[in-house]
Amino acid sequence: MLSYRWKCYEWDIGGKDSTETLEGTLDVAVGTRVDLYGFKDITITSISQQALFLSNGTVVKKGTSEIINRTIDGHEDHDGVLWGGEELSLTLTYK
Repeated sequence: MLSYRWKCYEWDIGGKDSTETLEGTLDVAVGTRVDLYGFKDITITSISQQALFLSNGTVVKKGTSEIINRTIDGHEDHDGVLWGGEELSLTLTYK
């Protein structure tokens, strides 16, 4: 079983500050896609008895967890000031 904990921290320059989390499980099968915002490009490409291999190069060993982080920038004005964004975190645990 592959369990996940997805977290999204969203912010903006006006003071918005919110966090959303989801937890669940994914099928352990070649071709299974991580169908979570910010990580939909990741699939399981190979499985051994000791580890799962993901399309982004991450290896999740049995009995351990791996964390994948991503940042999505929001609007940037003409002066280069970033007006908001999202910090995403995905923790995968292969049981």
